[in-house]
Amino acid sequence: MLIRLFIFLFFGIAIVLVFRLKREFIFYIPIFNVLADVSFNYFEAFSAPSVLRAVVLLLFLLMFWEQMIKMDLLKSMYLFFLYILIIMLFSKEMPNSFKAVVQLILTMSFYFAGYKYITSYKRYRKLIGSLTWVILAGLIAAAVGYIFNIGHTLEYTANEDNKSGPEIIGLLGSGGLYGPALALALLPILAQNRNKKIPAWFLGTISAGLYIFIILNVRRTAILIPMIGFLSFLLFSRSQTRILRYLILFSLTLVLLAPVYGPLLEKRFEVRAERGRFEKGFMKTERRYTENIDMLAAISEFEDPLAILFGVGHNIFAEHIENGKIVRRMYHSDTAKLVYGAGLTGLLLYFIIYGQLLYMILKIPRIRIMNEFRAGALTLWIISFFVSFNGSVTLVTFRTMSFLLLGAFMGMANAVIKSNGAVLADKKRK
Repeated sequence: MLIRLFIFLFFGIAIVLVFRLKREFIFYIPIFNVLADVSFNYFEAFSAPSVLRAVVLLLFLLMFWEQMIKMDLLKSMYLFFLYILIIMLFSKEMPNSFKAVVQLILTMSFYFAGYKYITSYKRYRKLIGSLTWVILAGLIAAAVGYIFNIGHTLEYTANEDNKSGPEIIGLLGSGGLYGPALALALLPILAQNRNKKIPAWFLGTISAGLYIFIILNVRRTAILIPMIGFLSFLLFSRSQTRILRYLILFSLTLVLLAPVYGPLLEKRFEVRAERGRFEKGFMKTERRYTENIDMLAAISEFEDPLAILFGVGHNIFAEHIENGKIVRRMYHSDTAKLVYGAGLTGLLLYFIIYGQLLYMILKIPRIRIMNEFRAGALTLWIISFFVSFNGSVTLVTFRTMSFLLLGAFMGMANAVIKSNGAVLADKKRK
C-alpha cells in the first residue's frame, strides 16, 4: 500500500513538473518513462499508472500544439494517425483498441517535440546527457530485483517443467529493458556529450553492468539493440577508432566479469535450449515468424478484399481479446498487428513513415559537423525498424525515446543548416 502511494506521488510530481518546466520537461521524458515502467510491477495492466503516464505525456505534447497543428513536418505520420483513428471507430473491443491507438499516437508524436525543440547545441547535449540516468535507473531496477527477489519473472522459467522454479529478472522485465538498451546503443554519442562531472569510467561501468542484466534476460532483441547501435556507428560515424576503443573496453569488461554472471547465464541458456530455442529450423516455429506467415497467407488468398485492405479483424491492436477477455496469444510483430487490425493500407502508411524518415536522414549532408547527427539518426532508424518486426507498438518507453531522439538528431541537423553552423558555437566552447 505504501509503495502504491509513492507511485501516485511520483506521477503527481511529474504532472506538476510538466506545468512548471513546460517544454524543458523534455529532458526528463526518458527517465520518467523508465521509472513509470518500474511502477507497473505493483499494478494490473491498464490500471491507474497507465492512465497517469498517458496524461503526463499528453500534457507535455500539448506544449507543442501550435507547432504540431501546422502539419509542416512528416505529413505521412498525420495521415497514419487519422487512418488508425478511423479504423478504431469500428473496433468491437473499443477500450483496448483505444488504449493501444493512443499509445501509438503519443509515442510517435514525440518526433515532433524533438525536432521542434532540440535546435541548439546546449539543449542537444542536455537531452543526450539525460540518457546516463536511463542507464543508471535501468541498472538499479534490475539489480534491486535480483537482490530482493522482486519484479518480473523470466518467461522461460515460469512453468512446471522448470524444476528450480521461476526466476526473477528485475523490476523492468523484458520490454522494460528496451529503453535502457537503446541508451546503450547510443553510448558512442553519449560518451562525447555526457556531463563532464560524470567520469568516463563510471559511465562505462554502469553501462557494462546494465548490459550484463540485459544478457541475463536472454531476450534476443534487447541483447541485439546495443550491438546494432555500435555496428551502425562503426559504419556511419567518422570516429571509428574511438568507437572501436569503446567497444574493446566494453567487451573486456564483460569478459572479466564473466565468472560472476556466467553460471546463471549458462543455466538460463540451458532452459531455453530445453524448449528447443536453439534447434535447427527453430525460426520456422517461432510465433513472431508464424504470425506473419499467417497474415501473408490471408493476403495471398484474398478471399475478403475489404478485410485485407482495411483489417482482417475488427478490433485494431486488440486481436487477442474477445468480449473484454484474452482468448489467444496477441500478435507481437508490428507488421502482423497492423495487417490484422488496419489491413495492407495501415501497413503501407506505416512503412511510408519510415521511408520518408530515411529519405530525410539521407539528405543530411555528409560533412564532419553533421556526422554525429546523421549517424545518430541512421542508428535510431535502423534499430526502430528492426524492433518493429519483433513488436514495439506497446513499448511506450522504447518508442517514446526512439522518436524523441530521432527528432532531436534531425532537428539539430536542420538547425545547423539553417543557421550555417551558428548553433554549434556552444560546441566550440564546451
